[in-house]
Amino acid sequence: MDKFPFSVDKVEEEFWLQFGAFDSINMVNSALATKLAVHTSLYAKTIYVLGTEKHKILTQRAYEAKDFGCFALTEIAHGSNVQGCITTAKYDQQLDSFIINTPHERGVKFWIGNAAQTANMSVVLANLIVKGKDYGIHCFVVPIRDEEHEVMPGVQIVDCGSKMGLHGVDNGMI
Repeated sequence: MDKFPFSVDKVEEEFWLQFGAFDSINMVNSALATKLAVHTSLYAKTIYVLGTEKHKILTQRAYEAKDFGCFALTEIAHGSNVQGCITTAKYDQQLDSFIINTPHERGVKFWIGNAAQTANMSVVLANLIVKGKDYGIHCFVVPIRDEEHEVMPGVQIVDCGSKMGLHGVDNGMI
């Protein structure tokens, strides 16, 4: 991130820089390039594109490597069929916050790059429920590890283990 510094403004004006960094790193270490792409393109870019002005600070933190992110979409039961997502985000009026819940093992976020060991933040896709009404899939920025890199209370993370390729990508279940 020091060698190829990004900023919210720079990515908007010079979008090709991000691809150039990914492509250059990929020639030497494809696993590291994949981790960077998950972080910058799936995590940071999702927040930038779908967020509001107040979310830009999260994108900038990602570009400065103050946070490292993952993108939690795929679930065991539906893969990448977004409409089949089981995870919910219920708005709690008393707490003025969202309670994100995976109701059973079929809704576990699975094969999430950077989740097993690296990421402290995640974009989580879940069905938004407000006062019992389902508003469909929405994205939520969720801290998954604290400043000491310990898993946050209420969050469970498991390493998916060995796989056929790109062993340097730490795929996890959340």
